[in-house]
Amino acid sequence: VVRIEMQIFRTILSNCGAGIVMGTLVTHLADDNWLIRLQVVHVIILALLSCQSDPTLSYREIASTLALVLEDPKSKVRFYALHCLALLGDFLGHKQLIAAVRPQLSQEAECQLLNRLKDPSLPVLKGSLVIFPAGSSAVDSSLPSRSATPTMTSRTYT
Repeated sequence: VVRIEMQIFRTILSNCGAGIVMGTLVTHLADDNWLIRLQVVHVIILALLSCQSDPTLSYREIASTLALVLEDPKSKVRFYALHCLALLGDFLGHKQLIAAVRPQLSQEAECQLLNRLKDPSLPVLKGSLVIFPAGSSAVDSSLPSRSATPTMTSRTYT
């Protein structure tokens, strides 16, 4: 089932444009249910790994929106957001990423992000799974190092 869901997800991304799909998803980053926020960040990671060359994506806007998630009350949501921002840092370059997110970050969140960016390991897509780096020095090692595909503002990223 997961493989079929991933095929459907990739078809939606390619037909609609990943930026448009993300513009719809990010509104749910403010949901009261932390599991929904967690899965939205996970889906954003999937989209970034699946559609790196999609012209509808604006990495700076995605990063700016995700920076707010580093203040989420749930540690797992912050864990995913930190890895997602590290991935965006790889795409944009660390300096551009920091410039895009600094206005939204507290000093503590900025320190966490800078520490995470020192670690070169990044989430990768293997089939229908997102594999998170194990033992990252910048994240709580008690959090999961692997995760399966998932069972703020509304804007279109162009």
